[in-house]
Amino acid sequence: MIEDIKVTGAKYFDPAIVISVSGLAVGDEVTLPGGDVFAKAINRLWQQKLFSAVNIYITKLEGRAIWIEIVA
Repeated sequence: MIEDIKVTGAKYFDPAIVISVSGLAVGDEVTLPGGDVFAKAINRLWQQKLFSAVNIYITKLEGRAIWIEIVA
């Protein structure tokens, strides 16, 4: 389950908007490894044509809980 989402690098955009467009949300269940949740989130952000690069990193993992960072 996603415990927290941090957004970095998106100087001109509100982090809440970046998270909303990504389709990810705190509390979402994700499958690790596997699943395409993060690939879909990156594609949603790329489709906006506002970012030249988007990466999603898992910054912390405790049991079934994960913390992620979106770098745009």
